[in-house]
Amino acid sequence: MMRRQSSIFLVASLVWLLAACGGRSGGDPSRPDSYATVMPVESARGDKLQRLALPAKALIALRRSDHADLRVFDATGRAMPIAMGNDKAPDVKSEVPLPVHPIVGSSRALQIKGVTLRLDNADQARIVGLDGELVPAGVGETSVLGVLIDTRKLDDPVDALALDVDLPRGKPVTFTVEASTNLKDWSRLAEKVMVSVDDGQTVLGDRRIALEDADLRDRYVRVRWNQSPGDETIAIRAAEAVMVKRETRAPLAVAARGLEMPQPRDVLFSLPFATRLEGVRVKIAETDGVMPVTLFARGTSEESWHSLAAATLRGDQAGTTLWINSVDGSWRNFRLEADRRTAGFSRPPKVELLLPRLELLVRFDGTPPYRLAAGLADAPDTFLTRDEIAPGMEAADQSALPVAKTVASSTSPLIVAVDPAGLDKGKASRTWILWAVLVLGTLVLAFAAFRLLRGSRDPTI
Repeated sequence: MMRRQSSIFLVASLVWLLAACGGRSGGDPSRPDSYATVMPVESARGDKLQRLALPAKALIALRRSDHADLRVFDATGRAMPIAMGNDKAPDVKSEVPLPVHPIVGSSRALQIKGVTLRLDNADQARIVGLDGELVPAGVGETSVLGVLIDTRKLDDPVDALALDVDLPRGKPVTFTVEASTNLKDWSRLAEKVMVSVDDGQTVLGDRRIALEDADLRDRYVRVRWNQSPGDETIAIRAAEAVMVKRETRAPLAVAARGLEMPQPRDVLFSLPFATRLEGVRVKIAETDGVMPVTLFARGTSEESWHSLAAATLRGDQAGTTLWINSVDGSWRNFRLEADRRTAGFSRPPKVELLLPRLELLVRFDGTPPYRLAAGLADAPDTFLTRDEIAPGMEAADQSALPVAKTVASSTSPLIVAVDPAGLDKGKASRTWILWAVLVLGTLVLAFAAFRLLRGSRDPTI
């Protein structure tokens, strides 16, 4: 009997040890109350497929960097189909007509009247001389050598130059685009070959010459082509600048509280959420004057610091933004380091965390009211692709969808409490727990072995 009780006690102890090492489950992903935050959602009228912008409150609750711990539940607790929307604003295109002025000059090209050919032993033709003479073509005559386009008033970058051009049938024509500020010194921008398959109306490809967001403000553009002497079938009647305005969405700003300054030149903080940062906005004390700083980041204490951004802060400014040009979402520990030539921070600076603007595509097929849930580390990925949730929909079509909205429970500014070394402390806590479990497990096993040994020596058992 005693041996059976000891065996049961040993098994129970081992099960407890495994549970302690494995940790507790974060909750049931199918239940809204398992998530860190839940907020009401008002769906719009019209199409069931709608856009839902994620508020900052949801972003700072996420525990997965792939945003998989997001759900939209209906009144019955059923999760709605969702997909990640396009995180970039659609480009706005416009076409601006431009004045075109022909460039007229004298053509000095030379024509060859004839050549003498000779066949060698391998029946290959070899040019051995010229018959006749080189005669200037069109001496004293004028022809259109190209066009001059005034682009000085274009403020936005130019994606392409669209030409209304007449071309000879079946003859490839090479157009060269150049730019100048003084009509004397020209720099090449682009080149393109166009071919007409009929009387100039149909051009293989298109009539646009890509300029790759060229800055043409305060500049002239010249377009030339390889026209043969006396060929008057090539002409540019009009031109348009294809402007593409790249729309940018301002990031969401969340004030950070709880930064630590272990020494005057270092400010440390750790993110309690998994959403990647687009940048940080830093405001130093006015008495700190001018201070060059560098922003570093790392995932865990075992990793080395990675330099992300640098800027010069000024105490008389409202704040300076250090943009993070990285898609790595694993960095959680951050360090703001002041230049060693300065005295450092007189007190911890004011820091705002800049979060990306993200949208969900949601099919509201359930029963209202709806709720947005965010923040559960154990939640599996349930995202559909854009083609699955809306077959055939282009990224630009997303802006035309109805917009659902979350209902804010408070209008006060959002502040997130950060930890100067949250991951490091968490690792230290886990280390102490594992050591405690190991010592306790050793004591349990020693006690069980002692009981078993004592029981084997007792003749009454």
